[in-house]
Amino acid sequence: MNTSGSTRVAGPAVLLLGCLVLGVSPAPSYAQDKGQWLRDAVRTNNVDRAMTALGVGADPNAAARKGLTALKIARDRNCSDIVKILEDAGAR
Repeated sequence: MNTSGSTRVAGPAVLLLGCLVLGVSPAPSYAQDKGQWLRDAVRTNNVDRAMTALGVGADPNAAARKGLTALKIARDRNCSDIVKILEDAGAR
């Protein structure tokens, strides 16, 4: 029981609140397309961001309009750490 009188806020709500306080956009395209968020993380070889995208529900098999998946991008760019993460998450 929370006796401090405050309400605990977690996950996306914290991100949105932080964006509102700082006056920055919460990247609505990522909120709508977690697969794009994941593919962008892979393109920059950002392991932490890729894991975060997967953690918030990005589909490891989601493809862009031209059929490009995060796994294909990771393999093409020799991002072996991300390839392993994606395969462990069910990418094929």
